[in-house]
Amino acid sequence: MEENKAALSRSLVGAFSGTEIAELMDQVSTRYFLNVPLEDMVEHFRMALGMEDQKLSWALKKVKHAPVTRVILCTRDRPGSSAKWSGYLPYTTSMCFPGTSSR
Repeated sequence: MEENKAALSRSLVGAFSGTEIAELMDQVSTRYFLNVPLEDMVEHFRMALGMEDQKLSWALKKVKHAPVTRVILCTRDRPGSSAKWSGYLPYTTSMCFPGTSSR
């Protein structure tokens, strides 16, 4: 896990301060650092640290060799926020992408 944190920090240094990076790392679970590929972590941290005053940042990413598109949401946390978008997302996915199933 420490190797992953160090590699992530090296990837972000220069674009963001060491303090900003460390503060965000302190908020992330151990499981995240053990299971998420470095390339994805760099993308997630760049989104989070680059939000400035935005309330929401999002991206679509096609998954290689699979008929899947990953939706990446980055938003400021507040009580109930994940419950709102996790309930809403399957509904909008089936509306926005005809032929997809939310189940």
